Amino acid sequence: MKVLSHTLWVVCLFVAVSAGATQPQYRKKKNRNLSLRISARPNDKLTTYASIGLIEATERLHGVSINLGGTVSSDKSAGVQIGGIFNVSEHFSGLSVAGITNVYEKASGIAISGLVNAGQEFKNGAQLTSLVNVAQQQKRALSISLLMNVSQTSTHSIQLSALTNVSGVNRGGLMLTGLGNISTENSGVQIAGFSNIAIENSGVNMALLNISATNNGLQLGGLNITSEEGRGLQVGLVNISRKDDIRQLGLVNLKPSTQKEYQFTASNTDALNAGIRFKNKYTYTQLGLSSYHFGLSSPFTLSGVFRAGLYRALGTRWEVYGDLGYKHIETFRNKNEGKPRRLYAFQPRVGITYMPFARFGFTLSGGYEWARTYGNGYQKGKTTVELGIVLR
Repeated sequence: MKVLSHTLWVVCLFVAVSAGATQPQYRKKKNRNLSLRISARPNDKLTTYASIGLIEATERLHGVSINLGGTVSSDKSAGVQIGGIFNVSEHFSGLSVAGITNVYEKASGIAISGLVNAGQEFKNGAQLTSLVNVAQQQKRALSISLLMNVSQTSTHSIQLSALTNVSGVNRGGLMLTGLGNISTENSGVQIAGFSNIAIENSGVNMALLNISATNNGLQLGGLNITSEEGRGLQVGLVNISRKDDIRQLGLVNLKPSTQKEYQFTASNTDALNAGIRFKNKYTYTQLGLSSYHFGLSSPFTLSGVFRAGLYRALGTRWEVYGDLGYKHIETFRNKNEGKPRRLYAFQPRVGITYMPFARFGFTLSGGYEWARTYGNGYQKGKTTVELGIVLR
């Protein structure tokens, strides 16, 4: 996680350097203008109201500027500026359209460019580009890019990209991308097709992979990981936390207090069962494999089993439990033989475990199995009895 932290600081430094480097520098001497314009000088400020040509260089734009090169303004401007290559503004509000890039110190409204929108602060509007939006601060704004959105601070804003969003702080906003979101602090919503990475997260992370150094919100995905303190909720296939103060709902839930238990059993439905049980305070989940399912007229079967249940310790040696299991059965038969090729089964059961030794014991359970084909054809019910050994 130290590597991740260092990486995010480098990204934030890149944002600051990029925005600082692109911040326009203005000189007070007379600008070179290559356009036809209507202008005046109220309050000793050169103000352009309409311009068309190659390059418009002015102090203020209060109107419309359409130029093949672009528009450069060194003071507060408002209106519409359309440039074939660039628009450079100190403080602009309105519509700014550029073939390649919009560069600003502060901006609000709508900025549209072919490649890059970059500057210090963007708020109360929208940035749209095909490549990258870069802003040190983004407030109450929408950023859309095909590649990447980068901001040091994003507050009450929405960032949408096809590849990735990078934000130093994202509070009360939405980061939505096709690949991944990266933030050093997130109190909003991060949604990604692949991964969300956050140093802190008190909001919602939704992706196949969610990684948070501190999570007090919701992680929803395939694999959820919190590496430090966490008191939120993880919902996924596999949930991993380095602290116990977190709620988990998934196929595999791992905390520092999680106990692993290995079981090898035989039953009147399967000749051999092997599984691993992940036990938390009162609940457990179990993953396992079974082979040679009886009663299917098949020389070999293989089943994958998932169970979820409750348990209660009775002293130091005895333990009672109950669970509900789902089993997927492969018979490896040809469907043309008139036999089911694959089936599924539900298995409720109750059991007891006796541990005469600290790491070795025995388990006995009983229940019922309902097996049927996925096409609702073959179906069969049977009482089950299972006996085996336990290793801890």
